[in-house]
Amino acid sequence: MRILVALGAPGAAESLGRLLVEIGWPAPSIATNSTEALEWIEASGGCDILIADTHLTPMDGFTLRDEIRSRLPALRAILTSPPGVSPPLELLGNDPFLPTPFTPAILADCLHQLLSDKPVAAPLQTEETADTPPPPPRETLIGSTLGNYRIEAIVGEYPWEILYHANQTNVGRNVILHVLKPEFSSDPAAVTAFQHRASLKAALDHPKIASVYEGGEWRGVHYFSMENISLPSLAARMHSGKTLPGLGAMEILALVAEIQKQLAASGAGSDSIDTEDIFFKRGKPPRLANIAAPLVEPATPPSIEIARLASILLACIDPSPASEPARIILQRAANAATDPLDWEQLAELARASFSRTPAPPAPPPPPAPPQSTPFPRPLLWAIAAAALILPLAAYLLFTALNSSHRVTIDDLGTMVAIPAGTFTYQGKPIDLPEFLISKYEVTIAEYAEFLDFLEKNPSLATSFDHPDQPPGKSHIPRNWADRTDVTPPHPGYFNRVKRWGQYQGAPLTLDSPVFGVDWFDAYAYAKWKGHRLPTEQEWEKAALGPNGSAFPWGDSADPKRANTGKDYTPNPDPKTGGDIDGFKRWSPANQPATDTSGSGVIGTSGNVSEWTATQLDRPNGAKTAVIRGGNWKTNPSPATFRITRLPPTHSDEALGFRTAMDPPKTP
Repeated sequence: MRILVALGAPGAAESLGRLLVEIGWPAPSIATNSTEALEWIEASGGCDILIADTHLTPMDGFTLRDEIRSRLPALRAILTSPPGVSPPLELLGNDPFLPTPFTPAILADCLHQLLSDKPVAAPLQTEETADTPPPPPRETLIGSTLGNYRIEAIVGEYPWEILYHANQTNVGRNVILHVLKPEFSSDPAAVTAFQHRASLKAALDHPKIASVYEGGEWRGVHYFSMENISLPSLAARMHSGKTLPGLGAMEILALVAEIQKQLAASGAGSDSIDTEDIFFKRGKPPRLANIAAPLVEPATPPSIEIARLASILLACIDPSPASEPARIILQRAANAATDPLDWEQLAELARASFSRTPAPPAPPPPPAPPQSTPFPRPLLWAIAAAALILPLAAYLLFTALNSSHRVTIDDLGTMVAIPAGTFTYQGKPIDLPEFLISKYEVTIAEYAEFLDFLEKNPSLATSFDHPDQPPGKSHIPRNWADRTDVTPPHPGYFNRVKRWGQYQGAPLTLDSPVFGVDWFDAYAYAKWKGHRLPTEQEWEKAALGPNGSAFPWGDSADPKRANTGKDYTPNPDPKTGGDIDGFKRWSPANQPATDTSGSGVIGTSGNVSEWTATQLDRPNGAKTAVIRGGNWKTNPSPATFRITRLPPTHSDEALGFRTAMDPPKTP
């Protein structure tokens, strides 16, 4: 039995290997990237079971699985991901997904199902098997003391944690105590995820949101305490037969919209809201449970959450005529899935409803004086200046807030001339004629123009395709557009750029390089542009640093000078990562400026790796397209670094391209 564990974190891969041995399986081989995984399979002559991280690099776990299975159809695969990261489950097919952290019993059950004829559900259930001792009963903590907290009752339970009603004895207040389940307390990844969730909730500072008091560990038990809101929940109100007045519904709507905007601005995600999370009593302002949560991709669009919230409130609102204006607004919001609203628009609708009560008639204006006194001259100058300055300030503010929605690279499209001559290619001197290569990687804005042309000129759409392109293939990049294959649809990354200027917890603008494109997409774009893809020899010559150095800045790697993976983390918290080069994932195509080759070409050592025109024949008759350059997932890459194992249909969130062309012919 040949088992391969391919996880990006070496420590996690080794831990999983030991776990497999502990539950009676053969010791697996370990790979920390997809290139190592493919090399091991070639060397060993095959693979029976693959356990792969969906966030592996340079190809992700889904693509690695598909690549191996194209050669080994009998391959059994299990996909997993880092803690707190939700992968696109629709890509699983019939393979199981193991959400981390998981117990030995869960892994054993998964492997057993994998090798049986039974279909494997995804995601897997997490019950313990019969031969595994069950965890201690949940009630064992009731009546006990955890540090300064006397635990009184269970009030809720989630996959990773239990919620208790407790009394903080040192200050005499009632709290809600979140406790990590004992089966996860010895798992560092689970503890880190639990603490990360607590820190996001603690950072959400709002007078109408439940506050986090403190967190810590007591004799191996990890916990954090939160405010126990004294108002009845909306669920309790409905259970007692009480309804919600229209004004109260609008106050709740405005509060949720305000909190969601605050979370989005901080880069955090949120839990879905239910009636247990809303607290309301007539005559008092509503309050909300702390809904801050790690940001996961793909995130649920605001319109879906708005429709869900409106449906909840519609079921609670009273039938009186006074609540009719609120009911109309809620009915509009309940249709947000098909007639989209964002949180700002929702807040405006709710706030507008507050002022619908008729105002008393205004008193008649006092009689005008017989003669008006002219304004002092300095005041007139001040008014005139304000009339000029305020529109300018508004424009500047609008520009600053919408910078992700426009192109800011002034010389986008610039081609750099590389003179003819000899250079050392992969250790051997070769001659190249003069050529031109784009200064920047092709950006999202540039590729959007290509797709717009194809949409407006369908009769010409296939005229740019490569002869070997698979029939029926689209040139829309992976995850570019709204996904309509699941319900509800999720905004693709192009729409996220236009709406929010971020993707996967990281800034993303129209100036960022396009990604998710395969080799055929890059070929078609270049042909549409009147260019071509550079050969890998041309690419390498253009990427060399001063005096032919391996890196754009010299002969030694320096992660501060390029957007690389030295500071990359899959943690969805936007505040983590990017502490070395300033970018967690993608950077604008003109940054950092220190990643500029001796020829003036930017972004060859980092940002995204790039397709070249060069293709190689594989022993099985298939072709691979050569990829050059480093990216935001990898270490700084020298100009000689090349990837030669990926099919031309491969795509990745850290893979893009640039174009080249021959110099104009002179008469």
